[in-house]
Amino acid sequence: MIADVSAIPATKRKVRLEFTEPCDPALSAEPLTIYKSSFQHVEMGKDAVWEIDKDLPLVGAEVTISVMEKHHIHSKKVIAQYNFSRDSMFQKFLEDSEASELEFSSPSNTVKIKVKKGDLQEILDQLVLPESVLDRLGKSQKAVELLFGLGALSELHPIAKVVFGLFGIVKEKLDQQKTCYKEISDLLDKMSRFLPYFEKTGEVDNWKVVQDVIQKILIHMQNALRIVISYAEPSKAVQFAKFALSSKQKEEFSQLSTDYDDLLQEYTLAFMTELAILANNSVLQHLEQLKPVEALPGNICMKETRVFILNELSDWAQSGTDHIFWLYGLAGTGKSTIAASFVQWLQSARMLGAFFTCRKGHQALSSPLQLLQTICYRLSHVHKPYGKLVAQAIKDDPYFGSGTATITSFFQQFLEALLKESSDFGFSDQEIAGLVKVAAGLFIWADVSCNYLDNSLNKKQGLDILLKVTSSGDNPYLSLYQLYDTILFDAIPDSIENNEIFQRILGAMLLAVKPLTLGMLVQIAEQPNISESVVKQVIKRLHAVLLHSPDDKITVIHLSFSEYLLDGHCPERFTINNSLHQTQYNLFHYCYSTLLTELKFNICGFGSSYLPNNQVQDLEKRIETSISPALQYASLYWMHHYIECDGWNRAPSDQIVFEMFYSPRALYWMEVVGLLDQVFYVLKQLSKVKYRTENLKTYDLINDLSQIIDKYKVPILKATPHIYISLQPSLPEESILLQAINENKANLLQLKHGKLKSWTFDAIVLKGHTAEVLSVAYSQDGRYLVSGSRDKTMRIWDMTSGQPVIDPLQGHSDSVWSVSYSPNGTYMVSGSKDNTIRIWNAASGESIMELQKHTGPVWSVVYSPDNQCIASGSDDKTIIIWDATNGKPVMDLEGHNDSVWSVAYSPDGKYIVSGSDDIRIWDTTSKGSLVLRPLRAHNGSVWSVAYSPDGKYIVSGSQDKTIIIWNAKTGQPIMDPLEEHNNSVWSVLYSPNGNHIISGSDDKKIITWDAHSGEIIGNPSQESESILSVAYSPDDMHIAAALYDKTIRIHDATNGHPAKDLHHGHSAAVWSVVYSPDGKFIASGSHDSTVMIWNASNGQLVIGPLLGHKATVWSVAYSLNGQFLVSGSDDRTIIIWNANTGQVMMGPLTGHTAAVWSVACSPCSKYIVSGSRDDTLRVWSTVSGTLVMLPLQGHNAPVHSVAYSPNGLYIVSGSQGEAKIIIWNAIDGQQINNFLQGHNLSVNSVNYSPDSQYLVSGSDDGTIIIWNAISGKPAMDPLEGHSASISSVIYSSDGRHIASGSQDKTIRIWDTSSGQSIMELLEHDTPVSSLAYSPNNQYIVSGSHGSTIIIMDLHTGKTVPDELLDGIVYFPTTKHIVPHLSFHSSVPHSDAQPLNIQDADFLSLALLYGQISAEGWLTYKDKLLLWIPPYLRNVFVGYQKVVISQSPLHQHVVVDWTSFVHGEDWIKVHSS
Repeated sequence: MIADVSAIPATKRKVRLEFTEPCDPALSAEPLTIYKSSFQHVEMGKDAVWEIDKDLPLVGAEVTISVMEKHHIHSKKVIAQYNFSRDSMFQKFLEDSEASELEFSSPSNTVKIKVKKGDLQEILDQLVLPESVLDRLGKSQKAVELLFGLGALSELHPIAKVVFGLFGIVKEKLDQQKTCYKEISDLLDKMSRFLPYFEKTGEVDNWKVVQDVIQKILIHMQNALRIVISYAEPSKAVQFAKFALSSKQKEEFSQLSTDYDDLLQEYTLAFMTELAILANNSVLQHLEQLKPVEALPGNICMKETRVFILNELSDWAQSGTDHIFWLYGLAGTGKSTIAASFVQWLQSARMLGAFFTCRKGHQALSSPLQLLQTICYRLSHVHKPYGKLVAQAIKDDPYFGSGTATITSFFQQFLEALLKESSDFGFSDQEIAGLVKVAAGLFIWADVSCNYLDNSLNKKQGLDILLKVTSSGDNPYLSLYQLYDTILFDAIPDSIENNEIFQRILGAMLLAVKPLTLGMLVQIAEQPNISESVVKQVIKRLHAVLLHSPDDKITVIHLSFSEYLLDGHCPERFTINNSLHQTQYNLFHYCYSTLLTELKFNICGFGSSYLPNNQVQDLEKRIETSISPALQYASLYWMHHYIECDGWNRAPSDQIVFEMFYSPRALYWMEVVGLLDQVFYVLKQLSKVKYRTENLKTYDLINDLSQIIDKYKVPILKATPHIYISLQPSLPEESILLQAINENKANLLQLKHGKLKSWTFDAIVLKGHTAEVLSVAYSQDGRYLVSGSRDKTMRIWDMTSGQPVIDPLQGHSDSVWSVSYSPNGTYMVSGSKDNTIRIWNAASGESIMELQKHTGPVWSVVYSPDNQCIASGSDDKTIIIWDATNGKPVMDLEGHNDSVWSVAYSPDGKYIVSGSDDIRIWDTTSKGSLVLRPLRAHNGSVWSVAYSPDGKYIVSGSQDKTIIIWNAKTGQPIMDPLEEHNNSVWSVLYSPNGNHIISGSDDKKIITWDAHSGEIIGNPSQESESILSVAYSPDDMHIAAALYDKTIRIHDATNGHPAKDLHHGHSAAVWSVVYSPDGKFIASGSHDSTVMIWNASNGQLVIGPLLGHKATVWSVAYSLNGQFLVSGSDDRTIIIWNANTGQVMMGPLTGHTAAVWSVACSPCSKYIVSGSRDDTLRVWSTVSGTLVMLPLQGHNAPVHSVAYSPNGLYIVSGSQGEAKIIIWNAIDGQQINNFLQGHNLSVNSVNYSPDSQYLVSGSDDGTIIIWNAISGKPAMDPLEGHSASISSVIYSSDGRHIASGSQDKTIRIWDTSSGQSIMELLEHDTPVSSLAYSPNNQYIVSGSHGSTIIIMDLHTGKTVPDELLDGIVYFPTTKHIVPHLSFHSSVPHSDAQPLNIQDADFLSLALLYGQISAEGWLTYKDKLLLWIPPYLRNVFVGYQKVVISQSPLHQHVVVDWTSFVHGEDWIKVHSS
């Protein structure tokens, strides 16, 4: 544009060009400046020239062009001006095709302006008609206005809110301005078209790719709108659209538009991608309905093994010819491992289509349907087109793969079938719809209603009745219960008699443990008016809800019918609740009647006792034909019904039980139980019966039966004839059952010596682990025990035989700290120091899956009661709940400030208790929230926690040596802490019946506590090493303890403590032994703090243990009159015991300030002398228990041995550490001489000769000295022969011999006249600690550090009393049976009946060459001769000695085989 300013009268001018438009008067009186150039100097006579940008932001219909003159700094003057208008001459000029240039001047003609037509046209092209930009935005207008109007901004993305705010500003300005520059208008138009989609962004929140692009678009919009708005002057709200855009600015807006277009394209691609993903997810969701089994293929082959077969498999896979590869082999040859390795190879080669692992005993992995569905699922993921087809099939039919039609089609098919059968029956679509509506989605309603119609005489009437049933959305079962009402009212007319019949029959069906047959129901009903025909009629009338199977079993079709009758949903006259206990009693009495009539001897007709059950031909068929369903039911479930009577008719029930089993019938019952393989189930039930009975006789009998079945489960399960020929002869003398069947003992072997008096049970020791056993757990049925060890392995033990079931389970790379069985017994779980958890197949021992998430060692794992979850506690201070079916974490419980050492589920599975530095209870039903504040009462870490069986209490064991029982609801202790352990309590547990608590501690003790009073039951079991874990067997019979010594010990829990602590034997070193004056008894004192009295002729325990001392018993002595026994102990006390009863007569006598090492009785039995580690002797009155004189002081070292002279005038004492012997006046306590010198080291033992003239002493120097008691001088040179310290020396009663016992493990007999050693006895395996002669000098008894007491005949040095010569001996080291020298007396006599010579030969050979298996079978040539219970297996007399050891389980046994029948003659044991 050119302006001629030559006419302006000035030498120099400063001028500029302005373009303005009129403004809205409401907003401003000033015109709106569109363009404004800068001032330029113009010389006189020259033109002012401006280069004007074509892209002026002209949006109005007219424009004013002005030339301004600048007079001074703040003053301006218009020197030329012209208005253009579209409908003025300006418009005409544009329409004139000839005109190329327009010239105009100011009114004063001082300035002339020339505008080229082309330039002007370009300017006018920028002008738009006065229309709203919102009108040009079309549909976006309504969307934007709606969003603003509804306030929807609050729901949007934060950046979207900003964008909408900016659009709001733009909208305001557009409404005011009415016109807009085209680039801006186009950009706003594009962006506004996307605004409605922001309202939908919430629907694609999980579409991450789309959300990312939307975020980019929002950010772009935000930046673009800010740029647009930035053109506005703050004081002039609508000016932003009137500034001119430079080329650079135009490029900027163009780039904004291009970038926006690119983002839209990216959005479209992202959206399409997400749609594809969504479609694929839809396919996957449908495929999930197949419910595939998630299982790993299993353990794989080790490197460089099975190479040939794996190569063969890979060649087959790549050949594509044969479609099947048959891999076969015997069990255990590695087929599963090879298959797992092949699956892994296929996966790595990307060739795997699908696999399925079958496992016996695993519900899902042994289901054909699961196999098909899992293969289908896996192939669908590999082959997408196939997957889409499968998904579509599932979508079209929701019941795809289930084999179940829809309810509508079900009714349709059924009614059409009825229509074919009955010409007068019809139905409509409306009626089908009505039935479907009433069914309320319950397929069982459809099934039962069709059964009802099928049994109706008038089908139409029945259909009308069904349509009248109402449905309820609140309770979908309401229509079902109404249907049941209809069926019962129709089937059972209302009368007292009919109602009673119904309740008896249906009650028995519903409360039976397993389905009953028609005949069983008739017998249970047991009423004259309830015949077989009546029962059949009731079943027929109830056809709609009952099922009568081909095998004659009658059951309810659906569990809901049982709930309807039992839970109060039915009319009063049908409810079973009112007669539950009566019905249970009826079932119990039915079982009794069945047992009474059907049990019999040898029920399955076993022909020979030599064969185990698994070698008996057709045994399964025999069981099926010989043991009726009724007898099977009665044998197994009489206990259940007895328990469920819940006290109803308890007295008659108790009497029935006693009468039933106090007879040989108990053995017949054991036959059935064993043949049905239900020993462990029966033991659990008997335990419950025992605690329910109120009759003492019945209690004792049930306890006896439990002991028998438990101890003799091997013959009961594995060789039925041996219930008679092996079990009966070895029952304890006090067995109640033995008393009942004693008359039936013809033709059985007889135990003349060695039979137990009462039930005892040595701890069974399970050995196999190579490091400490850290955890043990029983299977649900008690049949197996699993153990975890520091050796990184687990072992499964058979509790029948005590042997490992399979090889050690390997998989963990560090110690296995916790093991647990699933409640259904199918799986095991283990937690390890390697931070992992493993789930194992309990049957095969295969590792099924590994669970990883913990960041520290896993100290504790446990299954939930429903088998669905596993809880684990870890060193990382957390508890994790896992889905046991797929191994995925379900919930993390955090809050402990220290390691979580123990976790346990409540019995209902709702809560978990955990032990750490405190105790916490977590609610598993509410996302693991804490139920109570942390329980804090212990002063150390809580190592173990457990719930009581009823869930009301929690027990905890702690590092602080205490046990606390808590109220699980309030979190408060219910009593003071239980304090008896003197070290950390590692493990605590409730017994299954809830009556007891057991605890295992670092102090090597297992203690049984009364769970209600906190009192200790029995004596603690003292083990050799720390107890790290304890477990109760489900039948309450046993306690398993995991020990630090790498072993597991199984104890008897029936008396509240281990059987060896029933104290039939010492459990530690025997320090002192002494004969009674008449020679009939032997008394012993032991390191186990007890005193025991034994029968000297057969070694059986007579009295004891005598409990009173708190520490080692160092010395015991009989009074000369034999009336009392005295003992001295490390607890500094002396106790006087009644020798006939074992009762404490006097004491403990206190006075010594250190251990009492030796005691002796005066010949008159009025006094006792004691020697102590406090260097003194004390003399006590046996009448008053007081000291009769001051302590005797003269030794400067502990007094090791004291003795009275036979004349009662003197006391002799020997001390340790000073080689000094002192003789004292027994009347006044004065020393007779200074002391006797001759030994070089400590004097351990001193004794008088029978005539009081001599003394004998034994010393640590290995010598024995005989002294003249009058002069105090040695009578001869020291006696030498022992190679170590002398522990004990004694005179024979005739004074001719001296016996000495030594640390060299030998006993020597010396001639007192010559001092020569005349006999050396080498019988002990440990140092000899004590000796005593029998009064007749024929026998000598010795005690040793090895806890054994041995009796020997001194005539030969090896013989035992004559009455013990008949029999055989058990030789434990070789597991062989060795005949005695007089073997002829141990085999049947030639005239014995019913044996023939062939039998005698076999028996002789069996006794000579037979072997005892690990399970206790005496076998010869693979024939079972006898099963030997554990307490007899380790007894031996091969060296002609009686052994009194840790228990009577190591005693001499004499067997009379004279009447023993076996083989095919075994049935002659039955005398009836």
